[in-house]
Amino acid sequence: MTLTQLGWTEEREPEWHSHRLREKGLQARVIASNRNVAQVLTETQHLQGHIPGLGSRLEGYPTVGDWCIVAPPRENSTQTRILSILTRRNQIRRKKAGKATAPQVLACNVDRALLLTSRGPEFNQNRIDRYLTMIRSDQIEPIICLTKTDLDEDWKTTEAQVQSEYPEIRVFSISATTGFGLDRLSEILVTTQTSVLLGSSGVGKSTLTNRLLKQQQRDTQSVRVNDGKGRHTTSNSLMFHIPDLGWLIDAPGIREIEPWDANSGIDENFAKIKQLAQDCRFRECSHDREKGCAVQAALSQGHVSPRVLGNYRRIMREQSLQDLKTDRKSMNEKKRRDKSLTKDLRRIVHNKNNR
Repeated sequence: MTLTQLGWTEEREPEWHSHRLREKGLQARVIASNRNVAQVLTETQHLQGHIPGLGSRLEGYPTVGDWCIVAPPRENSTQTRILSILTRRNQIRRKKAGKATAPQVLACNVDRALLLTSRGPEFNQNRIDRYLTMIRSDQIEPIICLTKTDLDEDWKTTEAQVQSEYPEIRVFSISATTGFGLDRLSEILVTTQTSVLLGSSGVGKSTLTNRLLKQQQRDTQSVRVNDGKGRHTTSNSLMFHIPDLGWLIDAPGIREIEPWDANSGIDENFAKIKQLAQDCRFRECSHDREKGCAVQAALSQGHVSPRVLGNYRRIMREQSLQDLKTDRKSMNEKKRRDKSLTKDLRRIVHNKNNR
């Protein structure tokens, strides 16, 4: 398999040719990453790439889709070391689940994100907004896939409803079980490009992966009988090569979606509100009860949906809090570095004076 078939593009050539490790290593693509070992592909081999521990010069933790430089393996060996991670063209990030204020990278260096959802308990347009904000934060093309059309007798109405909400995004109705709509979806997948599957547990990501691969590669489970919600089956991201259709990353279902550093994604996903906000009387308008709010005026006239505005305001509040915590964290880290540097300087001066 050539580097081009792995997804390597000409825009990566300058970084590779100027890299300090070019003469010592090989280009490789990360197809899975777990704890201390990443599965990587070079032009000729599938290797186990050992990840250096804390204190190494590695630029970050390897994520599925990453391009990296690995040490040439010994003869007849499949073991190697990851020496460096190349610059990410883009990445899909969310805030880590829980109280920590830190990002979690779900996938990187992708060309499009297929957002899977189905008509049922998991169908939630506010949730779709959050996914789209996360996807669009790094200029990645989103495509909405309405799955399990074999279980939705009125799937045409569902598709029309979603398409009317997101007229600028392509919407596909598919069934991984029967194969309905997959020919149309396959037409947009390109041999050398990478797509990532995103969505809640049980919407059919792994089933779609198996269907496109034409073999059982990922475990699947039926939805829960009591409430119709999906079971959390997939626990790690894996990247698969599908002949003639390129690379497909099957990511685990996401329970908590809070986009990370998503200001650009908010601007794009809520472009109508952002445009209306330019005519608000106050620059820092919260679009709640302020006088002269152009967004509230549009809401009262029916030009803006209460659902969309409410979800926009919630995401904006989360982003503002995230920015505040990140700034505080950076400030505290700078104070610690300055304090440590001051101690070191005092020690040097003290030792010099006592010679």
